[in-house]
Amino acid sequence: MKQRSAIAGILATAALAFAISLSANAENGSARRVSVDTAVDAAINGKVAAALMSDPGLLGARIDVDTHDGIVRLAGTVVGAADLRRALDIASQVEGVRRVDNLLEVTRRP
Repeated sequence: MKQRSAIAGILATAALAFAISLSANAENGSARRVSVDTAVDAAINGKVAAALMSDPGLLGARIDVDTHDGIVRLAGTVVGAADLRRALDIASQVEGVRRVDNLLEVTRRP
């Protein structure tokens, strides 16, 4: 459990560092806008991934997160309908998320 929390923290920190580096390296107005948008999406992506990984109720889940323009796409597998709802709720509650697209597949508990 502590390892999952540590990994989630590392992911969130890495996403934030990536976001800062992208916005700092932008040279002109349009490049700056693209970089800021990319940086914001990277930060959201990291926060969603960290939140999902650190949730003890989703231990059997294998979820990939992709974010574009504040729209988060969740793909992979979860164990049961309750885990599906939980993953969607967690992702939608992250600041900056405009919408969550569900591509998750539900598997049965072993």
